[in-house]
Amino acid sequence: MSVTYDFKGQAALASGASSGMGLVVARAFAKVRAAVALACRSEADLHRAVDEITAAGGRTINVVCDSALGATRNCRRHALTAQFGLGLRDRLGIGRGWRVRRVLIMRRDALPRHQTLEVAAGRGGAPMGRIKTIVAVACVVAGACLATEASAQQRAVSAGLAYDAQTQGPVPIPPSERALQAVVASPWFKASEEGHVLEGAIFDHNGDLLFCDVTAHRVLRLTPDKRLSTVVALEGALAPGGLAFARDGRLFIAALDIPNDRGAIFAANPDGSGLRAIIPPAAGFMPNDLVFDARGGFYFTDFKGTATEPKGGVYYVAPDLSTIKPVMPHLAMANGVALSADGKTLWATEFGRNLLHRVELAGAATIAPIGSAIAYQFVGPAPDSMRTDADGNVYVAMYGQGRVMVLNRNGIPIGQVLLPGRERGHNLLTTSMAIDPASNDVYVVDSDGDGGQGATVFHAKVFSKGVPR
Repeated sequence: MSVTYDFKGQAALASGASSGMGLVVARAFAKVRAAVALACRSEADLHRAVDEITAAGGRTINVVCDSALGATRNCRRHALTAQFGLGLRDRLGIGRGWRVRRVLIMRRDALPRHQTLEVAAGRGGAPMGRIKTIVAVACVVAGACLATEASAQQRAVSAGLAYDAQTQGPVPIPPSERALQAVVASPWFKASEEGHVLEGAIFDHNGDLLFCDVTAHRVLRLTPDKRLSTVVALEGALAPGGLAFARDGRLFIAALDIPNDRGAIFAANPDGSGLRAIIPPAAGFMPNDLVFDARGGFYFTDFKGTATEPKGGVYYVAPDLSTIKPVMPHLAMANGVALSADGKTLWATEFGRNLLHRVELAGAATIAPIGSAIAYQFVGPAPDSMRTDADGNVYVAMYGQGRVMVLNRNGIPIGQVLLPGRERGHNLLTTSMAIDPASNDVYVVDSDGDGGQGATVFHAKVFSKGVPR
């Protein structure tokens, strides 16, 4: 037995309707004879969607708006009611007795970002039971249309695959992360006209931004008024990559010689003088990054190993700076390391296996019972350095993707910072970032490699202020 729904005389409003599920829902209501209003922020995209539906015999109008109005769902609901309740019936040719009675059939958390479904329904004093029936049927129609669309897409496979806006380019956002809220960073300072690799961004106590020019083997200081200077230069094959300040004010530097599988950790005075080895190359580690705890000891990552031979890990150096204990062994190219503001949660990334580790600490080098977990597995290349903010969120630089992922204190993705040009293959070598401890300003260090746009520090606003390193 087949069921046919008829929405003749009803008006449906689909927001985010120029593409994706919003367009699917608009098509669904047009097919069952509803008068459909399509809304989104791009007028050009809306015209294309309206032309498509009207060409198939549907009745539509296009309304340009931002459906993400208001700070809450209720604000958004009332804003949309006010925007579309007046004049909607005249433009769609609905009888004068119609008025908006119920909105938000599909809640926002059931759909991708900026896509909701609304309906203008109810004639005169129509009872709420009738409205609820319309709401329920509308959801069924939308679901049925989604199934039809999915089936059509499967049938289209035989005709050949084609790139679209979500799949073209070298590093498309993975499907599971496309709905995350995102901000596009702005260029703030050009560190080099050449594609030097930058790393290890942190703030000092004066508000200056320090970071490493890995290619030139230098640690740089950038003042708020954008004056750049060299703090220290390393001689030989070791290149600086990770930075952190000790409680006594000294700058600690993790340095690597990747081709020769060796590394070291140095300490210097804030002005770069007095450089000496804390963990020498002879110790056999490949230190990539480091972070101090409140005791005066520090954690560092050992970048050794491969995806199939996990020989690296996370180690703790006691405040005496001589005792070294393993905390998380058997990692594949352990890279970023960070502590929560309260020092109870340790985070680490595995560059070689695309993993984010979250560890609850019972002691400086002791994992709490049931306290170790892989909080997230990334898609594509590759988790690099990380930072935490005052709210407990963790920020992971995605090397090779030109973006920074933000996850909450439980390792659940909640946002991302995108670098301009990434969709065209530029600014993909994102390695590190620093969040200002006095504000929610993040500064991302990045290289365009051989793409011609040099090495740049980008700026964006994020969830909270940073945690000092």
